[in-house]
Amino acid sequence: MTSKELYNALTAVDEKFLIEREEGLKAEKSGSAVIKAAAGIAACICAAILVFFIEKDVIIVSPDETTAAPDYLTEASTSEDIHSHGGDGSSYIIEISEKEQLPTEIFINSELSGSVNYLSGIFTGDQYSEENRTAEKEKLRLDSLKEYLKLSLISDYSIEYGADLFPYAEFSDARITSLTSCMIVDGEIFTNPDGGITDSEISEILCKNIYTVPLMSFLGFDKSNLYIHRETILLYDEENISSPVSKQTVFRITEFSDIPQELSLNLQSNYIRFTFIEDYVGNSVTASPLYAYFSPSDSKREMTEFLSFEDAASLAVKSTEKLTKDKIIGCIIEYYPDTENGCLMPFYKFFYKTEENSFSSVSVPLDKNGQIRFH
Repeated sequence: MTSKELYNALTAVDEKFLIEREEGLKAEKSGSAVIKAAAGIAACICAAILVFFIEKDVIIVSPDETTAAPDYLTEASTSEDIHSHGGDGSSYIIEISEKEQLPTEIFINSELSGSVNYLSGIFTGDQYSEENRTAEKEKLRLDSLKEYLKLSLISDYSIEYGADLFPYAEFSDARITSLTSCMIVDGEIFTNPDGGITDSEISEILCKNIYTVPLMSFLGFDKSNLYIHRETILLYDEENISSPVSKQTVFRITEFSDIPQELSLNLQSNYIRFTFIEDYVGNSVTASPLYAYFSPSDSKREMTEFLSFEDAASLAVKSTEKLTKDKIIGCIIEYYPDTENGCLMPFYKFFYKTEENSFSSVSVPLDKNGQIRFH
């Protein structure tokens, strides 16, 4: 099983996030010894996986409120015996083969209020491809790194190029690398990684660290309005399924919006991602580098005309014999990359329960010329 196949089995994410995963793995190859060790542990564990569970917490750091899981996503859960909590607010574990968990704040059930935006002119290709080795892209990466360093107010630095030809600036306790549409901060941001860290503690660390403060300014975040989403995968050894051998928590941090479609866009365009790996066998916790994904400042476009919620629901029903309107249990706005045109486009994503009592979905583009996607 390849890394893409494994990641797809665990999270059922779209192509954009598979690209992210591959970028992260390639970047980590030249990372610290700690991260290499963590990757080795994960590889060994994955070879003996029998059961996967997933736990997600969603917390708005400011204002300080907790969010409960929607009833239709938790009512059939049978995993309360291994319930664990890694942050503020509510948490829950489900079998990944049966359900899909998403932030409750991005769910919709009627016509959209507020504007709908999409992104154009964004990078959707492979970081290591020949098409990404143009002089234009090289300048873009270098300019991004220089802008970040300017915001950091650090004057004593030099920019170098590694074997992968990406520009970086190295300090005694960190390395900042610039990829196309991604900035990597590899350093001890979390000096003592703790699986029980709260979201308020994460926010405090990021808002004080000398490398992450300019990073959030670079992304244009309002530090008083951060949104933290976490996804935890528990891994089990096939010889002992009574307790997990490892837990991997992926944190995704962006700016909060009370408009569901805008929050969904934020979570898929401008955000910081990092992972905590708790090895229960070795009794250790390691943290990955921080990956800051960003889109060009002038890439946001407003969609003035789009398919209505009701029309989209009707198209979703017509597209598959398994679905009727009464079976729709939830809908979000999901953004998928249009790799041919370099855009990130919005879709209505309708979830429904199948006859096998599992969850499936169908995505209908807001753009009337888009193609329906089945999941």
